[in-house]
Amino acid sequence: MKTFIYRNKKTFSVVISSVAAVLMSLFENWIYDQAMEWVCEIEEGQKIIIGIIIGSLILIFMIFVFIISKVSIFLYEKVFPDSCYNEHLQEAFIAQKAMFAKRQEELQDEILLGRTNQDIQISQANKNIQFAIDCCYSFFEKAYTNSNSMVNDIRFEVTFMTISYKDGGITVPYSCNKEKRQPNSMLSRGNNPSLYNETETAKLYDEYHSGKKPQMRIIEDTNAENSNYQEVYEGQRKRIRSTIIFPVFSHRNELLGTIVVHCDKENFFRKTQYRFWEELMEIFSVDIGYFKLILDDLQKNSNKNNSIF
Repeated sequence: MKTFIYRNKKTFSVVISSVAAVLMSLFENWIYDQAMEWVCEIEEGQKIIIGIIIGSLILIFMIFVFIISKVSIFLYEKVFPDSCYNEHLQEAFIAQKAMFAKRQEELQDEILLGRTNQDIQISQANKNIQFAIDCCYSFFEKAYTNSNSMVNDIRFEVTFMTISYKDGGITVPYSCNKEKRQPNSMLSRGNNPSLYNETETAKLYDEYHSGKKPQMRIIEDTNAENSNYQEVYEGQRKRIRSTIIFPVFSHRNELLGTIVVHCDKENFFRKTQYRFWEELMEIFSVDIGYFKLILDDLQKNSNKNNSIF
């Protein structure tokens, strides 16, 4: 049955929309007839009631339209979940490619400035990783936040965690959030290479060094009783309620770092949607992995004190 519905999803979408349109039309006619009857029965001295009646009918109609729209969206997401996932994947892919097209202009500007080839490569790789993180954040902000709400909205943050070239500890050199500030935990990072040793990213690195290939992790609710999520600073769980930790690999399955996406809404990321989130994060990880490999190669012979992070 589910396969049949999915294959004929366009037909079912038309049917659902048509039924909703018919119901709204019938309801509108009923409102009009009732209004006419009530207006005719009102005496000369009671015309003030007309305004109240009309206002009430408009309110009822708006509530009806709201319910119909919510039911339609609910049915679409439940009956055709794959369609929703595919749309989001397409949006993410388009956003990624569109934003990287802008980087070409900056590359040409750096060439015109006469910078050395190595300096340009380091600069471009560094900026492109940040650009990929910006793309990832931009996708979540556009796809899952309410642009009309400035306060009661889902707040996302996207980071790339990797090994520091300077001290060999885990660090967060790239990030993006609504405030355009570095993560709060970086205030304590400084010269403390062990700050992130208990994080989920550290656990993925431990798996990798033990000979296993780490897989993406989803923590649905960091405040859940069975959650082993370790705070880096006090109160972090209140800010990070649901999170994804996605390992970024080279073509040789070398662990290059992790893309971490988290938000302040519990159960936003669900394990039941593991395949979708995995496919989505892979779109952003390809470019990050490519430019991280370039940085790794360029930093091999560099002085640690002159390293970018």
